[in-house]
Amino acid sequence: MKKILTVFSMVALVTACSESASLTEQDKAAVLQIEDLALWIEGFEPDPTKGSLVKTKEFDKSYDIEYTYEDEEGDTPLYLYHSVSVQPSSSDAMIVHKAMDFGTWIGSGETNLVTRNDLFSWGDESEFCLWQTESGDTFGNYFTGRKGKKVVLIAISGVYFDDTEAIHELLDEKLEALERLPVP
Repeated sequence: MKKILTVFSMVALVTACSESASLTEQDKAAVLQIEDLALWIEGFEPDPTKGSLVKTKEFDKSYDIEYTYEDEEGDTPLYLYHSVSVQPSSSDAMIVHKAMDFGTWIGSGETNLVTRNDLFSWGDESEFCLWQTESGDTFGNYFTGRKGKKVVLIAISGVYFDDTEAIHELLDEKLEALERLPVP
């Protein structure tokens, strides 16, 4: 019981040391948003009220930028999550990257992530996946990557990309902007 209380105390301490931060144009340029994805979905008009973009600074001066869009309406529910984490050291970024991968593995539930690094790769380490139902129907993409002190996670469902050229068109500009973000 003492160990559990210690872990909860540490989590509470770390959480208490986080604070909201102002988003810059540079931050916004590094994150895929629904307007970017909408260009690939015929007849789709995004509802800006269903999206959120936030930046959080941590006690060690690292920061995270997160964009979430969820639209349950229509024939195919659409979900987009893009997380950027900028860490003070490459070793911290490696830990964050592994934690993201582990969290996704736990949270993927009754779906499968089919690794397709032949379609896209980036940085020092990355994984590009087709997100599939148990029966093998593709319904989205999942991507994690780390380059130096920067980590990215992108989850898309409701539409998917399995063409290298299209993936590059969608992601290259955002990842280049991510590379230009300042480090703590």
